[in-house]
Amino acid sequence: MDSASLFAEEASQPGATPERLALLIARLAFPDLPVDDYLDRLDELAEQVAPPVLAASGGEARAQALLTGVNEQLGFRGNHDHYYDAANSYLNVVLERRVGLPILLCVVCMALGRRLGLQVDGIGLPGHFMARYQDAAGSWLLDPFHGALLRPNEAGDYLARLFNRPVMLPENVFAPVTPIALAQRILNNLRNVYLGSDDYEMAARVVDYMLALTPNSVYLWQERGVVAYRNGDLEAATRALRRYFFLTGRLPLVFAEAPPLPEVHLGDADRQLLGLLRELDELRMRLN
Repeated sequence: MDSASLFAEEASQPGATPERLALLIARLAFPDLPVDDYLDRLDELAEQVAPPVLAASGGEARAQALLTGVNEQLGFRGNHDHYYDAANSYLNVVLERRVGLPILLCVVCMALGRRLGLQVDGIGLPGHFMARYQDAAGSWLLDPFHGALLRPNEAGDYLARLFNRPVMLPENVFAPVTPIALAQRILNNLRNVYLGSDDYEMAARVVDYMLALTPNSVYLWQERGVVAYRNGDLEAATRALRRYFFLTGRLPLVFAEAPPLPEVHLGDADRQLLGLLRELDELRMRLN
């Protein structure tokens, strides 16, 4: 089973955890990554922070103890200097270097919290990811990237200070992010990094993982075709674009004589894609 299929299979399990999914995503760059070894490392980190965290009386004191344990005792911090380094999105590297993106640092908080029997969820705020600690005394947001602890009603003002502009919070902003949605966010971050650096081979691998989660995404099949074309993989580009036109109900245009393009109800982007697919078919025929 390839790594994308293994990732999708794990994501379909009811007990899938964010940290395990994140480590399976890391196999994009580290195909032989020993996932269980890094899960064991999280067990060890949880044991290290357990005494001060569990000794805290609960509520804000325990939330602060967890954040202090992650930032100060264990030394995790945000990678402010190299924010767009792909390594910031690979949990194995984050565990080794102790630096990463907000979402990966929150995965660490969530993983440690789970091992300590605490309720720690991921919260996708506008433009920033945070963790939320919750107990009978209330809720607190942890920002391990900046080392800040705040109450949920302070989130709007906090983000406004970070971004130096007003921030409107959606009504359901504090709904916990599911493990699959969290994995999709990590993949989207990686996709943007690799496309931004014109690394189309890695971008293609990321899109394959994304398609493993949402195999009928029209947009992703379109992107997969374009990325494969830019990577010089003509076979993959052809397959992806054919899938795209199948899902959009326009597959007959690919295999049959189509009306002149101006008479076909296609947008400019689809006309370009159809032209590219026909060009690929002709090129492949010449090469074969």
